[in-house]
Amino acid sequence: MMGMRTFGLRFVLYLAAAFLAIGGGLTLYMWIDFHMKGPSSAAKIFQIRKGVSLRAVSKDLKKARIIQCDTAFNWMTRLHGNKGNIKAGVYLIPASASPYDVMQKFVNNEDSHIMLTIPEGLTNQQVWALFIENPHIDTAAHEKEGFPAGIFPEEGWLYPETYHFSSGTSVTELINEMHLLAKAKFEKAWRTHGNSSFFSSLKEAVILASIVEKEAGHIVERPMVAGVFLNRLQKGMRLQADPTVVYAVSQGKGYLSRPLTKADLKTTFPHNTYAFGGLPPTAIANPSVSALMAVLQPAQTKALYFVVDGLEDKHLFATTLADHNRNVAAYRKALRQAAA
Repeated sequence: MMGMRTFGLRFVLYLAAAFLAIGGGLTLYMWIDFHMKGPSSAAKIFQIRKGVSLRAVSKDLKKARIIQCDTAFNWMTRLHGNKGNIKAGVYLIPASASPYDVMQKFVNNEDSHIMLTIPEGLTNQQVWALFIENPHIDTAAHEKEGFPAGIFPEEGWLYPETYHFSSGTSVTELINEMHLLAKAKFEKAWRTHGNSSFFSSLKEAVILASIVEKEAGHIVERPMVAGVFLNRLQKGMRLQADPTVVYAVSQGKGYLSRPLTKADLKTTFPHNTYAFGGLPPTAIANPSVSALMAVLQPAQTKALYFVVDGLEDKHLFATTLADHNRNVAAYRKALRQAAA
């Protein structure tokens, strides 16, 4: 009997030792995983909603490929005493962040991301105005310069998009991200749809895209507006696009607080397409891919003129000057009736 009790005790001890060894091994594995670099090759936005459990957060992190093992994140966060300390928010998680670093962000509410939307068709100066109004963007090194043209790429090469970044991000870092995105998107469109019969370079296409962006408020009209401008260029006619005059008279600000005048149309600033033939030397705004695709794949049309429809805020197109003049007269009549 004694021998059986001794055997049973030893078995229990061996079994306990085995479980401890396995448990210790698992704990060591999870500790190592918790402090190793994560699998993400790029920064990612991650949102934690109020009331979501740590287990659910762990699974979502794995699904987003921010962490490798959701079990390790779950249990190691608990072992650190942070089960109830994860804070709801939207976070910018750097590339390759370790699960430990991710946990720290959630607990300390670090780098909860800032969002800034750059609308289509803004000039560089208008983008700068958005930057200096945003307290989360570090513009201090350049604010004394007025508009610091030297830190911006050429007009037209900042992509209009919603950007996510951490508070305190430098303005040059943000500009670089916007410029790289514009290059990537525009060069992809050019490789796929570039037409050498219309343009000798991507730059020319971007310049015309910026004019189309400003002229055509409705996306569906952009290919038609682009077709008209290309017809005029091929016939040696001046583009006579009002937004180029606004850009010229405002010296790149992109807006006027008054209507254009006949004197404005004669300004000798080189972007004025009433005074000069061909394309302007640079874009007049930062266009979208939609506007660029419109000029790379324009509508097949013989139209040479267009004017805003005073009733529907769209455009009336014409192939002859006589038809165009009738459309202009109708537009002016609609304006008078609206003002009456």
